[in-house]
Amino acid sequence: MNKQIRILHLIETKGPGGAETVYIQIVKGMAERGYKSFPCVTGPGWVESTLKELGFYPAIISTNRSFDFKFLSSLIQFIKNKRIDLIHSHLLGANLYASLAGIITRKPVISTFHGIVDIGRHQGMLNLLKGKIISFGSSKIVCVSKFLQKKLTSEGWAQKDKMEVIYNGVDLEKFSRNRKNINKCSLGFKETDILIGIIGNIRPTKGHKYFIESAALVRKKFPNVKYLIVGHASGEDQRKFFTMIESFSLKTTVYFWGFQKDVTNILANLNVFVVPSTSEGFSIATIEAMAMEVPVVATRCGGPEEIITDGKNGLLVSPADSKTLANAIIRILSTPELASKFIQEGKKTAQRFSLDAMLSKYDFLYRKVFGLSCNQSN
Repeated sequence: MNKQIRILHLIETKGPGGAETVYIQIVKGMAERGYKSFPCVTGPGWVESTLKELGFYPAIISTNRSFDFKFLSSLIQFIKNKRIDLIHSHLLGANLYASLAGIITRKPVISTFHGIVDIGRHQGMLNLLKGKIISFGSSKIVCVSKFLQKKLTSEGWAQKDKMEVIYNGVDLEKFSRNRKNINKCSLGFKETDILIGIIGNIRPTKGHKYFIESAALVRKKFPNVKYLIVGHASGEDQRKFFTMIESFSLKTTVYFWGFQKDVTNILANLNVFVVPSTSEGFSIATIEAMAMEVPVVATRCGGPEEIITDGKNGLLVSPADSKTLANAIIRILSTPELASKFIQEGKKTAQRFSLDAMLSKYDFLYRKVFGLSCNQSN
């Protein structure tokens, strides 16, 4: 190919999270595939520092929470100055700005949605207007699961022929079980302790409340159980959890560890991984746990249902139901042969959601949108 395609990668959030991790993977992965990646973020933070560690120096264009014409103007100028060929955005705010900038500069746009939170908790005229702008201004709209695609279509956000499903991918080399890391003492626990974990940013839809409530029930059956909560949380969220932990007398059972840059050693030592969410666009953490050979219990909350077949490679339970969640955890802990089956089948499942598979599908989509032959190589 004679011309190197110049891609603007845009995201509105700055801290750690699933969508942010995928964004960084795409910036790096597409550069390695021969594209010229221009990452752009709205301020300093985890995303910016992680990109710098990888050798990328993102542009920073700050913005307000409300609609920001200055930000849009700066974004359009950046597209012109850097001679951008294609814009790839993530999450609602960035998708809206990218679509408007694409309309004005006549550049193709790919908008990726990562969860229901992207379209807002309550549909209203303003949200529908945003959806119409994104639908009009985007060449393609990517959803990270069929569940999310169905939701956006039913809410009238986009025509089905504009939408693509590309599952998020996991670096299977990084998330492979290292027998040397299986040492609970390295985490400050006894080898006889049973570790149950949840990993992800702490938000209401993530279901941490039900996770903690289930600990009180599981502890009755397994007194040596320890619950690990790993993820970024606001000070207010932390206070709520500590109050809840105290009310259930779980100070020696539930541990809040906050954000951890590397979770592989934690995953390697878990006996069960839990996804107690009430809504999930996909669930990268589920794939990571499966790749690390950890049995998974997840709620029927959208994305996990496209990963887990109940009783085959994990267990699915009703959301917002602490008792059912606890019973599923107890079932795995009480049945070693079931846990072993989930480990084996989960490992096979993880192979279908590799980072390389995700990048290849975005590569194909870039070429399709840009009008290139899909058998050409960069």
